Amino acid sequence: MTDILIMEKNAASIEKVKRLEPLMHPYRKARDTWDYVSASALIYEAFTRYGIPLTAYKELPSGRPYIASSRNSAVALGKTQADFLYDGNADLSVSHSGRYTAVAITTAPDVSIGIDIEERERASKRDVIGLSKRFFSEEEAEQVLSSEDQTDTFLRLWTMKEALMKSRRVPLSQVLNGGITDSKVYFTTDKYVMCLVRESIIRRL
Repeated sequence: MTDILIMEKNAASIEKVKRLEPLMHPYRKARDTWDYVSASALIYEAFTRYGIPLTAYKELPSGRPYIASSRNSAVALGKTQADFLYDGNADLSVSHSGRYTAVAITTAPDVSIGIDIEERERASKRDVIGLSKRFFSEEEAEQVLSSEDQTDTFLRLWTMKEALMKSRRVPLSQVLNGGITDSKVYFTTDKYVMCLVRESIIRRL
């Protein structure tokens, strides 16, 4: 099973964050921006929904969050099962952009996930053609240039690459130029573009 929890900053979500964020102590680290407190609240909600202990929340040196489990330790982190308290199959990913925060969680066996959300309003103020030429392959940059909706095309490529980076636990530079996957799902509204990547860990070994 895979779930996506998403939050937009408004009066109701601010109240929800005030109630849930203090409970997710492992994620707090004295960070009080909206990005972090809203993610903290959603992570707490996700862990509660799946019955995952808060002590299973960990972060890589890069800041990438993960759920300490036998699967993640043996396959993704190069450690032994004894290093962790939680012995389930679960993975999570976090993203935030502007007013939006998203958390994806899965209990699918041997699946790693990554999620990225980008606010359209923020992206509309960027030079998407220049960014495409700088960071994408020539073919991808041409896709953006020739698109009727250049911002939407750029965001679909960008969110896919960000999500792929998180799923594979690699630097963004390794997936920017030509990093493509078929294992993606898009969620789009007039306010944001969001991409979820689900990949088999076994297939990538």
